[in-house]
Amino acid sequence: MKPPLRFSFVLHLHQPVGNFDHVFREHADDVYAPFLDFLEARALWPLGLHVSGPLLEWLGEHDRGLHDRIGRHVADGRIELLSAGWYEPILAALPRADRADQLGRTRDELRARFGVEPRGAWLTERAWETEVAADMAGAGLRYVLVDDHLLRRAGVGPDELVHPHRTESDGRTLDLLPIDERLRYLIPFRPAEELEEDLRARHDAGAPLALIGDDGEKFGGWPRTREWLYEGGWLEAFGTSMDRLREDGIVRWVTPAEAHTEVEVLGPVYPPSGSYPEMESWARGGHWRGFLSRYVEANRMHKRMLALSALAR
Repeated sequence: MKPPLRFSFVLHLHQPVGNFDHVFREHADDVYAPFLDFLEARALWPLGLHVSGPLLEWLGEHDRGLHDRIGRHVADGRIELLSAGWYEPILAALPRADRADQLGRTRDELRARFGVEPRGAWLTERAWETEVAADMAGAGLRYVLVDDHLLRRAGVGPDELVHPHRTESDGRTLDLLPIDERLRYLIPFRPAEELEEDLRARHDAGAPLALIGDDGEKFGGWPRTREWLYEGGWLEAFGTSMDRLREDGIVRWVTPAEAHTEVEVLGPVYPPSGSYPEMESWARGGHWRGFLSRYVEANRMHKRMLALSALAR
């Protein structure tokens, strides 16, 4: 009998600096807490979680109950916390010194708040450039989640996309965990039965890993998703499907760190600069930096940031 397919479920929760307090409150009450209720009720553990700095600060000041509830799951090994830039910047857009500061701030905050040292990272807007690898490795990180289509563009074949891949920059290595594009569209936008069929097929094919990483706000915060998940019954069907898959020995939930250590790392590989496919279609020229030419105000803000960084230092 084949071993269970490792299933790694990673959520990214974020509210930007300066967002309205009522928006933070509504998402905490209507999105984050109810989804955590669901995970607890169905014992869907372990999983990966990234909470951005602005949201984590707000929770610590305004919703200590939810903040500490996350912390208890972290302490019990049910949640692995991921790093990123503290204020959720696109790391590749920052000067390298600022990049290091942002990663260091997150490491220090997670250590102080939850007593953990992050091993992996969420990549803001999933915008990748090679030099980011050196700075992440310098911050003590061992892996980062990237979209699998970047690995496909680097020549990685379908059978290899279910493995982590090693890259390097400035002589420092970092492993890339591919986010499965198909899973991003199945969860939660297609009937849960389709997801169950897909995971059973992956198990039958002997795949070692299926990893999804996506915005937590799609589980009740995006338009019409609350009705689909809760009133329409998707979450209940998802939980039932996962119960069957686990009982049948088809799926085993793992943290991204467990996926990283348990599944053979391939490489080296050097993905091109890029982001998720939708981002590349929105930006001029198919590159995420095309936003700076398509939107003059974005370019102006970026250049002001560079100037302020230089002046501050």
